[in-house]
Amino acid sequence: MKKLIFSCCLSVCFISSALHGQTTFSPKAGINFSSFTEEFDDKNLEGNVGYQFGFDLRFGNQIYIAPGVHYFSTTSRVEEIGNIDVSDEKINFDIQGIKIPVYVGGDLIEDKGLGLRLFMGPSFSFIIDKDDDLIDFDDLILQDNTWGLNAGLGLDIGVFNFELQREWGMTNVFNVDGIKSRNNIIYLSAGLNF
Repeated sequence: MKKLIFSCCLSVCFISSALHGQTTFSPKAGINFSSFTEEFDDKNLEGNVGYQFGFDLRFGNQIYIAPGVHYFSTTSRVEEIGNIDVSDEKINFDIQGIKIPVYVGGDLIEDKGLGLRLFMGPSFSFIIDKDDDLIDFDDLILQDNTWGLNAGLGLDIGVFNFELQREWGMTNVFNVDGIKSRNNIIYLSAGLNF
C-alpha cells in the first residue's frame, strides 16, 4: 500500500513538473454550421450559421489536454411544415447553450512561431435556451443536455490560433418519443494563445 501511494505521489509530481510552464490560455470566437441527422414527419430543419465564443486551457506541449468552456448559439432554418414550403418566410430555430469540451491533442508540425495540431475528445453541452419563430414548435422539447464527440485541426501562427472542428452529436437533441435527431456541428474559430 505504501508503494502504491508513493508511486501515485511520484507520478503526480512528475506530471506536474512536466506541465509546469506549458499551460496555454486560449480565448476564441467563431462561427458554426449545424445540421440535424434526421428530418421530422411534419417539419424540415436546415442548418444555418451560428456563433460561439469561449476559451480553452492547454496543459502540455507536444501532447496536451485542453478542457474548455464555450457559449454557443446554433441556428436552423425551417424549410417545410407538413407538405407546405415555408423557406421564403425565414423562420428560424435557435439553440443556445454552454459547451464543456475536454480535448486530447498533439502537434503534427511544430516550428518557431508555426504549429499544426490535431485534437479530439468529448463535449458536454447544457442547453440554456431556445428561440423559435413558430408557435407550433411546442411539441419539440429540448433535452437539458447533450453529448458530442469532437475532432479537429488547429493552426498556431505566433500568438494567433485558428481551428476547424467537427462535432458529432451522440445524444438526441429533442426529448420526444419517436424523434431521433442529433445535431452535428462544424466550428470555425480564431483566437489568441497566452
